[in-house]
Amino acid sequence: MPDPIEEILPDATAETLELMAFVAPLPLEGPARMPKDGLIVSLRFTGAATGTIQLASSAAFGGLLADNMLGPDDAPTPACQRGTDALKEALNVLSGTLLRHLCKDCGQVEMSLPECVPATPESWADIADDESALVLDADGFVLVVRARYKESA
Repeated sequence: MPDPIEEILPDATAETLELMAFVAPLPLEGPARMPKDGLIVSLRFTGAATGTIQLASSAAFGGLLADNMLGPDDAPTPACQRGTDALKEALNVLSGTLLRHLCKDCGQVEMSLPECVPATPESWADIADDESALVLDADGFVLVVRARYKESA
């Protein structure tokens, strides 16, 4: 029987990206190669369930999200900061959606703030090669989404 979070991950991811940034993800054909500007954004949660939800993609994909969510950047904010912030916000919304479904009967969870780090070949492979990860083509960008959790005793 599939893990409950794995059952809702594809629809929750698509809904989040479509509503927030007008991006319609599709299954990726071929390997999920790490982009040169690869990033991994992680959000931890504790409470009735404990775990981590992660997005692995590129700074360029973050820039696309930022442009689609906020419009063109007229301010002097560095482009990479806007993109990182957009990836964090997308993960925040996705996590809220997933956890609302996952924990509707099991109690409250507390989410941390999303953290973003540059991807290394090892950290990228850890996520992209995980059989439970969702590997997508998001408007031409590789996007890998993984959620891991366990219910607290």
